[in-house]
Amino acid sequence: MSNNSSLPIIAVGALGLSSISCAISSLTGFLVSDDSIIESNTNTDTSNTNTDTSNTNTDTSNTSTGSVWTQIGGSLKQISISGNKACGVNSSDGVFCIDDLINGEWKQIGGSLKQISISDNKACGVNSSDGVFCIDDVNSGEWKQIAGSLKQISISDNKACGVNSSDGVFCIDDVNSGEWKQIGGSLKQISISDNKACGVNSSDGVFCIDDVNSGEWIQKEGSLKQISISGNNVSGVNSSDGVFFTSSI
Repeated sequence: MSNNSSLPIIAVGALGLSSISCAISSLTGFLVSDDSIIESNTNTDTSNTNTDTSNTNTDTSNTSTGSVWTQIGGSLKQISISGNKACGVNSSDGVFCIDDLINGEWKQIGGSLKQISISDNKACGVNSSDGVFCIDDVNSGEWKQIAGSLKQISISDNKACGVNSSDGVFCIDDVNSGEWKQIGGSLKQISISDNKACGVNSSDGVFCIDDVNSGEWIQKEGSLKQISISGNNVSGVNSSDGVFFTSSI
């Protein structure tokens, strides 16, 4: 891993979020049904040779400021957005999607996932057994299990990156036909945007990479337990559930 790099971070409010995706994801406090449809899993292994993402833990302090968050209907433990669309999972691992966060309605699409990531109408997620599933269109498609065993996944178009139970980091160029490749590093959570990615390690250290195919992880200033990247915009939450944003990585 390369040396630390400055990451200008702005506190955007002490909102008590446990995780965030694309700046507003993983809000809790929705009101949707807890009905769950179980998706079976044949667990295939994404092997891991654990390489270290070292961390010099620096604090991202939490400053309480005003916010413009709007609560919408539903009750979810995790959410992912793409434009105005969103998908999320509830406390029973039920999977729900909405076409318009402002005017739409949540619809259960089937499947049982503990975490989901969407990109336009495509989505990938992982179930309680770390099985990996993807769907080409959340409005009309069907979940298909792909190779690998991951505890968390992030998708950008057809590309995806994820981390396994040993915090190994893996990426795939095409979830429909590609193969997972370990890219080095040790992260508990990752987010990708095109070929860029940012993630956090077990000590809440923040790392980013310009190209998951050929780049190197560079540690950034700050301490976050969860992070989300979209282009050059990065949002995250720290151990005190403070919410932070930067437009320069």
